[in-house]
Amino acid sequence: MTFTMTINNADSSLIDAVKSIVRLVPKATVSFEEAYPFEDELLEDRAEIRAKIKDGSLNTYSGMEEYKKAHAL
Repeated sequence: MTFTMTINNADSSLIDAVKSIVRLVPKATVSFEEAYPFEDELLEDRAEIRAKIKDGSLNTYSGMEEYKKAHAL
């Protein structure tokens, strides 16, 4: 069995405790990936972009000149 878990605001003592529990089952393994503070923001932005692509409302530009014209810069 494999499962994924997300724990926010964990410290090294919690990680050590989880590793100790996993060691009780010889065939079990555990791995940890540190999430970066901006990761959630990027995932939200990606979801927003995908939604705009899906409904056809995403604005794209062929270059900075086209972008500047569209935004009156």
